[in-house]
Amino acid sequence: MKKGEKVIYNGEEYEIFFLYDSGYCEIKRLYRKNILLVHHTEIQKIHKFDHLKKLSPNNNYITKPHKC
Repeated sequence: MKKGEKVIYNGEEYEIFFLYDSGYCEIKRLYRKNILLVHHTEIQKIHKFDHLKKLSPNNNYITKPHKC
């Protein structure tokens, strides 16, 4: 991970503000000023095409449109 990358923490999108050698990082919500200190194991990196995927009602990713 690197500074400026988008990540998920507690189900919400954040941006990495600062990284420490200890494995902790400062993250902030987009367009907000509050900064949180969390361990890197508590956050999930947003992959390049995650925004194109949609969740089905049972929270499984749907990658192709369904035919009705």
